[in-house]
Amino acid sequence: MLARAGTVAARPAHGAHRVHPLILEPSAASSQRWYRRLAPLYDLGCRPLYARARRAGREALRLQGGETVLDLCTGTGLNLPGLAAAVGTAGCVVGLDFSPAMLQRAERRRRNCPAPVELMRFDARSLDEESWYARVPRRPDAILCSFGLAVAPDWEEVFARSWDLLAPGGRYAIVDTQPIPRGWGRVANPLLVPFSNWAGHAEIRRPTARVLAALPDFEQRHFLGGFVHLSAATRV
Repeated sequence: MLARAGTVAARPAHGAHRVHPLILEPSAASSQRWYRRLAPLYDLGCRPLYARARRAGREALRLQGGETVLDLCTGTGLNLPGLAAAVGTAGCVVGLDFSPAMLQRAERRRRNCPAPVELMRFDARSLDEESWYARVPRRPDAILCSFGLAVAPDWEEVFARSWDLLAPGGRYAIVDTQPIPRGWGRVANPLLVPFSNWAGHAEIRRPTARVLAALPDFEQRHFLGGFVHLSAATRV
């Protein structure tokens, strides 16, 4: 079993950003139902809207040929082709998601990827060494989680378990939505936040932009006026 909270010196202090009890917490069952309905439509809006941020997230991983990368909460697999191209035929991409409907869409992309891609239907709240090594022979050298932590039930547990799995020296990148943090755009938050939470069955007020901030080699960028953030750091 991987080390749990407080036992790894370099582990992010995710508990320090505990979510306010009034913030909504989508359940696993309701998320499954929502994304079963959303899967056929997901790419229509999300692919063009978030393409630049997804590309930046991939670049923040600094992938090398032959590496293993985990696409956590892979959804319809929009990250898979770019990740596969970055690691090449000697590398491996693992796309993990809990929604069968979303993974059916990801399977179509997997077939055309230029590197080995493994799709796993799995609840990331239970991710550990045993479940990982049952499918993949080595730890991930990098992890990308795009628009997943705002959606995932028990998001802090999902993050902590995946962080524990990351190989030393590996990069972790988070791309996710948030309330617009500064500038005139903040006036849109009273409408933007509830609409985004409804449309994505999410809770975008979770502090996903801060969970990596105290770690080595941290970088952060913003897109769409600050509505989308990219945060990345290295595990030492």
